[in-house]
Amino acid sequence: MTKTKQNRNKQLKQYLKKLQEHDWHKPATYNNKIATRPIKDLVDYYNAQMVLVLRNNFHQSLESVAGILEIPKVQVFRLSERYEQEFDSIEEIQEAIQNG
Repeated sequence: MTKTKQNRNKQLKQYLKKLQEHDWHKPATYNNKIATRPIKDLVDYYNAQMVLVLRNNFHQSLESVAGILEIPKVQVFRLSERYEQEFDSIEEIQEAIQNG
């Protein structure tokens, strides 16, 4: 190995050691015990709420919901099975997204 590769590997090992010391490899539980949700879970949650509102309130088919949200039909089905409807309208979902 060249000297630059050795230095880079040494730095990477140091960074990994720091991350492990601060428990950054477990982002769901931070030192001050604030629970966080991964971004993918939030996207899936709000997509599921949109799916459920469109299916239940507007009586749309799986295919039409998939076309509206531009996600695969299989994902529409899985999201509708995984989550329960918590919003009554698209406006409520939009407010929840804007307010965090």
